[in-house]
Parts: sequence; structure tokens; C-alpha cells
Amino acid sequence: MTSWLPPSRVRRHLRDGNKWIRRYAGVCFVDADSNRVMLGKKRVGFGKGLWQHSMAGKAEGGETPMQTAVREAEEEVGIRPEEDSLIPAAVTLYEFADRKVASFVMEVHIFVYKVDRHKATPKQSIEIGETEWFPADRLPLEQMWADNASWLPDMLVGVRRPEPRPKILYYLYDSLTTIAEREEINDIKD
Repeated sequence: MTSWLPPSRVRRHLRDGNKWIRRYAGVCFVDADSNRVMLGKKRVGFGKGLWQHSMAGKAEGGETPMQTAVREAEEEVGIRPEEDSLIPAAVTLYEFADRKVASFVMEVHIFVYKVDRHKATPKQSIEIGETEWFPADRLPLEQMWADNASWLPDMLVGVRRPEPRPKILYYLYDSLTTIAEREEINDIKD
């Protein structure tokens, strides 16, 4: 998916269709030769202390998902991916039952960027501290957001296919650590 989802098509899948949608995008760095994924440890804000599979953040102005992803990757780890090398991998919609956690729904576009991990030198930033390259089949899922276990391993396998098909997934969190609902959405197209 290279453009933002139409809000009118998304709202029917939400528990609270009156919440506004905040748009995010990020890059998941994958070393294709070793099948390793670069994870970054979140230092501040939402998800502090958790390993992040993508260097992601909020869209600014009229940015597209790809433009947001490129900017955020550069800001968070100092690596600027080429837009035309990004592989659309997933779109996740996150809603929290408790409005105190988030009074909006997060629309997050994830792009995979294949790199040579020996040439990609990440830098620490205000948001991301340490980074580490993990084998794709041994990710520290217990130290990541709860939803990651249900889709991230499949996404990493999927991007190795000649024509990866990004999924659109919806998660309703009861709390910061518990998923109440999960849905794969098939009726929204780019």
C-alpha cells in the first residue's frame, strides 16, 4: 500500500468509528543474505523499552507513507533508504479500548528495506537507543508489542516472495499488553 487508507473504508472495522486516525509509517531493515532483522530499542514515548521492528513515526504535512517512512528511518537510526527500494509489507490499524492510552486509531504502514548489515551503520537517536540484528526466526517477541508475534514472522517470509502481498491488519488492545480482537481486512484496496 503506497497511499493512506481511505478513512471511510477503515471506520467500519473499528470498535469506535468516531475516533480520528493518526497516520504513521516506518522501515523494517532486513539483511537478505543472512535473513536478519534490525531491531531498535525504544528509549522514549509509546513503547518505551520495547524492541521495535520498524523505525517509524507520524506523518507530517502532506507526506505519503513512503516519504514518512524514509524520513523517520533517517531521523531514528541515521540510515536513509531509497524510496524506490522500499517494499510495502503491511498496514496495521491499532485501536486501544482505553481512550486514556490513545484517543485515536493508529494507521501504520510498514516497508521493508533490504540492506547489507555490514554496510548499514545505525546511529542512536533520542527515540532509538541500541540496535541489534536478530535472526528472523529468533526475534525477541516477548520484548516487543504483543501483536508482533501474530504477523511479523509471516511478513518477513512474505517479503522474500517475488511479489509480496501486504496485509491490512486490525488490532484492538484491551491494555498495553493484551489484544482483545484481531482481524485481517480484505475489503480495502490501495
